[in-house]
Amino acid sequence: MTTETTPAKPKQETWADWMPPGDNTEHDPVWTREELIARLATLGVPVAVTDFRFWEGSGVLPRAVKRWHEETRSVRALYPRRAVWIVSDLRDLQAAGCSLKQIGRILRGRAQTYHLPDPYNLRPAIVDAVHQREQQTGEPVSFVMVRFTDHHGHEDPYFFDFDDAGQGRPFPTYFLPDDSG
Repeated sequence: MTTETTPAKPKQETWADWMPPGDNTEHDPVWTREELIARLATLGVPVAVTDFRFWEGSGVLPRAVKRWHEETRSVRALYPRRAVWIVSDLRDLQAAGCSLKQIGRILRGRAQTYHLPDPYNLRPAIVDAVHQREQQTGEPVSFVMVRFTDHHGHEDPYFFDFDDAGQGRPFPTYFLPDDSG
């Protein structure tokens, strides 16, 4: 009598797997897929639910983390807020002609950098400017982008997200160097 075993399915990565060691994603603010798609739309990044399913299914992006979502009182697929910059980079890399395999590799490496501390100590000046702007206009500021461009045209933008009770948190993204293809 022979016993056949079915090989175990490989574990599918989630956003928690893409975070650096010691990063506590349990406390990272999260969005539903619909909220993430809406935020991307405000940034001019067109993404559909089918895009997410394709990217997750092909391993270009990790799967959402399933957790209890208090607002809907149900288990939902949730994404960290830093996913907005990673998906935005995905679209930029597609436009630059990178293959999905290249994009997946690049994004996985970049995911580790989206939590960097404020390397230029911009946060205090940005927070002050945001508070002044909000006082002048009476409207809340959602995010601020600072873009450094060198004389060769290489860009190094930094995003400060103010959706968390005015606590500006940098989400740096990086240009795609010409030699990284």
